Amino acid sequence: EDDRGLRRAAWLGAGATVVVTFFFGLVGFLALWTGRADTTTNSNLLMYAFFSQTPTARLDGPFGLLALLCATLMAEGTVDSFQNGIAATLSTTLLRNQPLWVTRVMVLVVNVPLAVAGSSPQVSNVLELFLLDNQVTPCCSLPVLAAYL
Repeated sequence: EDDRGLRRAAWLGAGATVVVTFFFGLVGFLALWTGRADTTTNSNLLMYAFFSQTPTARLDGPFGLLALLCATLMAEGTVDSFQNGIAATLSTTLLRNQPLWVTRVMVLVVNVPLAVAGSSPQVSNVLELFLLDNQVTPCCSLPVLAAYL
C-alpha cells in the first residue's frame, strides 16, 4: 500500500528468484558431477537428469515424478503471474477509466495469440513455450516502463 511495502516485496521477490535459480543450477551441476548427465544430455534438462537413472534425462521413478510435479506447478505459477501482470498493466495504464470487463477482454485478446502459437505444430517442445514467454516478457518490458514515465 505504500512505497516501503512495495520495496520490501520487490526485494523479497528478487531474493526468492535468486534462491530458486541457484537451486536449479546447483542441481544441474550435481547431475554433471555425479555422472547422471554427460555431454550428450540436453543442457536445458540437466536438473531432470539428476533425478533420472540415465543421462537421457527421462523422468522415471519417484524423484522424476516429483520433479515433473514441481515443474508443472512452477509453470502454472509463471503463467498466472504473467497474466496478472498483463491485466494489472492494462487496467492501470491504458484502460484507467474503463470498466473491468474491458480489461478482461484485452487480456483475452493478448493471450489468444500466445495460446495459438503454443498449440501450433511449430512448438513441439514444452521448453519452446517457456522460451516464447521469456522472449515476450523482455519485449513488453520497455513499453510498459515507458508508460510510467
